[in-house]
Amino acid sequence: MPDYSIRRQLLSPSQMSRLQQLGAEFYASGLKLAKELSRREMLEVWGIVLDLRKRTKDRGEDDGDSINWAIGDWLNAAEDRFGSFLKLVTASGIPRPRAIISYKHQDAIRDGWVRKMVTDLRERWGIDVRLDEFEVNYGESFSDYMTSEIDRDSDALLFVITPAAVAAVDKQRSGALHFEIQLANSRRLREPAFRMIGIYRESSETPSYFARPPLHRFLRRSGIRPPVAGIGTFLVGTTEWPPSKERSSSLSFLPILRP
Repeated sequence: MPDYSIRRQLLSPSQMSRLQQLGAEFYASGLKLAKELSRREMLEVWGIVLDLRKRTKDRGEDDGDSINWAIGDWLNAAEDRFGSFLKLVTASGIPRPRAIISYKHQDAIRDGWVRKMVTDLRERWGIDVRLDEFEVNYGESFSDYMTSEIDRDSDALLFVITPAAVAAVDKQRSGALHFEIQLANSRRLREPAFRMIGIYRESSETPSYFARPPLHRFLRRSGIRPPVAGIGTFLVGTTEWPPSKERSSSLSFLPILRP
């Protein structure tokens, strides 16, 4: 059985410090988590576990498989905390991006377009996309849900751009949508890795929060299908756009950065 209390010396001081902050510790035969961690904190520990595996293998001490004891401890903790480790990582161990949808409720057609986009991103790309009507039950606090998702749990905010949404954010400057964008912008300034992605549904205007880099916007021509391939490609960390054969004739995926 591997002795992780020795192998942990391969970690950097910052990694050891972060593990201590999170209440995570490598002991003689595995990994201990002393407290309940959030999704993002669990993924931080996951990254350190995999880094320890890589460093062990790079040193030629063994083939790295023995680190599976610690990986198993992490998987068990994820199962207990979230119901399934697949809510955090894919079957191959890659962290699943998590995004929350921000949009203006309007009518059955537009709301259906948003639901279709959420379903496709979940099923075709494995992205953990959150939509209020799927997540907030009757009697629960909508503001608490949005605050926890935008300010802590999600990796990105997907803002569906329509004339009504632009007006709610830039002209009315009140209500739930304005609150969501302000909260997201505050987090983006605090954590540059957090992404705000504007998705054109229909509008000749751009919300002020999306009018400057490094914010990305996806343009969409008239059509009935959301630009799932472009969004999915961006969120899973690929810098290349889908090949032309994967694009619908009614869609255009163009990242726009204004100077």
